[in-house]
Amino acid sequence: MLPYADVLQTIAEVTATFAGFTAILVVFRRRVQWSETEIIGLVHFLQISLGVVLLSLAPFMLSSLELSEEMVWRVSNALLGAYHAYLLAWILPRAGEAPSRIARWARPFLGTFGVGSTLLNVVVAVGALPRALVFALLFGLLWLLAMALVNFVFILMATVRESDD
Repeated sequence: MLPYADVLQTIAEVTATFAGFTAILVVFRRRVQWSETEIIGLVHFLQISLGVVLLSLAPFMLSSLELSEEMVWRVSNALLGAYHAYLLAWILPRAGEAPSRIARWARPFLGTFGVGSTLLNVVVAVGALPRALVFALLFGLLWLLAMALVNFVFILMATVRESDD
């Protein structure tokens, strides 16, 4: 059995649940016209959520190839690092003006952690920090789960604001 399998499965389940709740919010929104910021947030949320679900399951698939445990974690970290780099490259040009003072204040912090998490996954994938194989993957997945939660809250707040109007 793959170590930390229960943690990986829980991350996948929680992230899929967020995606499901967001789908319900989207369906029940009364307003047809979404702002560009809302669309970007929704697309980014879906990218993060679906990526986290699939990348949480990647170690299971890789272990079925009879790779060594170290190689399973290294390849999983490489996949997560590459996907996280894609997410950063996708969102940065679209970030525009943050919708609130809190979001503007948090952006440098979030960006720093995002880049740091990506670099950690890449460094571990190339064989440096062999004792951090599992930590780097779990940290990266949990970080993206936290970003999904932030996007989920923004979508929820937009839906609540709309229902108050």
